Amino acid sequence: MNGVMSVRIEGEDRDRLTVIGDGYDPVKLIHQMRKKFGQAEILAAVRENDVVRITI
Repeated sequence: MNGVMSVRIEGEDRDRLTVIGDGYDPVKLIHQMRKKFGQAEILAAVRENDVVRITI
């Protein structure tokens, strides 16, 4: 996806993704993940220095 700089798997059970980037649409990303995996939600969203970090 355009604008995504990195994706990390996190969480004690490795059940969370952290997506870092600039210029991507978090809602579109969630929509694509729901189509593929059935369930996804944004747990946190932070903007720092024009970079968006969301935890899914």
